[in-house]
Amino acid sequence: MENVAFREPKGSTRRAGHVCINCRLRKKRCDKRLPGCTYCAARSLVCYYIPPSPAPKQGQRTPTQKSSPVYNSPITDCFLPAAENGHTIQRSCSEINSSVLADSILLPIGTISKLQSTDNVIHLEVCRILQEAGQFADDIGSKFFGRIHKWIPILSRKRFHNSLVNFPSQPGADFSILLLTMCLITYQDLNNPDSHIMRESIYLGAKMLYARVQAFIPASVHLIQAGILLSEYEYATGRPDVAYMTIGSCARMGYSSRINETVNMNTMEAEDYSLAAEEERNLWWGVVICERTFSCDVKCSKLPFAATLPCVDSVLPSDIDLPGLDTPGTERAQTEARPLLTEIAPGDVGAFVRQAQAAYLVEEALEALKMTDKEGRMRMISALDIELQSFLSIVMDQCPKICGPFCAPAVLSLRALFMLHEAVLSQTASERLSLDWEKRSLSTLETATKIVIDIAHIHTSKMTIADCDHLPSSWIYLMRAALSYLERIRSESVEPNSEHDALKLSLSRIIQRWGTR
Repeated sequence: MENVAFREPKGSTRRAGHVCINCRLRKKRCDKRLPGCTYCAARSLVCYYIPPSPAPKQGQRTPTQKSSPVYNSPITDCFLPAAENGHTIQRSCSEINSSVLADSILLPIGTISKLQSTDNVIHLEVCRILQEAGQFADDIGSKFFGRIHKWIPILSRKRFHNSLVNFPSQPGADFSILLLTMCLITYQDLNNPDSHIMRESIYLGAKMLYARVQAFIPASVHLIQAGILLSEYEYATGRPDVAYMTIGSCARMGYSSRINETVNMNTMEAEDYSLAAEEERNLWWGVVICERTFSCDVKCSKLPFAATLPCVDSVLPSDIDLPGLDTPGTERAQTEARPLLTEIAPGDVGAFVRQAQAAYLVEEALEALKMTDKEGRMRMISALDIELQSFLSIVMDQCPKICGPFCAPAVLSLRALFMLHEAVLSQTASERLSLDWEKRSLSTLETATKIVIDIAHIHTSKMTIADCDHLPSSWIYLMRAALSYLERIRSESVEPNSEHDALKLSLSRIIQRWGTR
């Protein structure tokens, strides 16, 4: 049956009824020519048209009201298991039926075979999901680097945009998945009460495609970056155990691709200070930091880390995209000071370096809590308590804005303090060395809770729900720890006060933003 969208008068140039997917993603003007538009033809791109979702009739559900719009895609269905003789089977990308693609996508003649590669199939499926969510590649990058990037700088803005320019002509599966996870972690539609349904659908699609790409292509920088963003989303939405497994797979890919070696001072060469090397170094530190952060909230706190903490004299991360880091051979000292991992002292140190140091202190705290020797454990907790409070003071002096990049190391160090002293208070009287420890822990938790409350007051008075992306994903767990402390000291006869209300309001905004469980 003839498609109405492509019906043209005789003698006229055939045109599509909508823009092609390349022009849609890049937000370029499209002349809709068939078999390919002028923009794609001039750049030797594969031009294909995906019909937009039809407007819903009265009484029908909109795309955001579907339980899982991602799975309505015929390409995604090709990845799902099919029953045959009572057994479950899976089909690979090479077994996708070309007629299935042709039925749902109007393609220029001769391009079907090109779509049978893993890269093109994943690229096309990601484009469908972005279209369903109403997202554009340029907007996704702008939102990510304007907010999320501040507290997890594992991508170089310049290198990302260079890859984005070549995206339509070289649609690598790993970069397609990276773009999809960036869409996932930045997606907001505050005007739509059912936006959480679409967000969860994007998550399901990203999770499935990410696993599929892992099975088909070797580990790469883009794939590990996508895994970190996927794990951050899982952590922010209340899935710390799932996030811990996801970041563990990122660690294994990091070892496979050897990006862990980029932090080794003994193997450093002049070109290792280029922007590409800095991005890889930040990427490995991102894996290390995320794994320590998530471990504070997993059910089994004794799980081993997949990513080993780099040695004391390793090269720490940087706040990438600084001037001077775009050419090989740039001296590190000319752009940013980076101390040793354990060198916690005042100074003009980058925010991501402080996050690495906070992750080191978190690991020290976890090791202290695992000690079986009671006296040794309490001595180590005492030393860590002093070191964490000193570190927090240094970071807060560097943090003029409460939602700036230094908020992430401050939140992580506060989380470590809560973890240590909650463990002390949970011990039995026979395990504690003296009653002084109970007073000390309660005093420390009171001070830490006041800091959290101050942040919450600023959050509720100056920030909207959309601004929650400026806060690290661990913020919600820190607020819950502070609320738990308030409930511990508040008697049943006392009503919640303004401090309690400020935390509750801030928590509700975070939950509304992420849909946290």
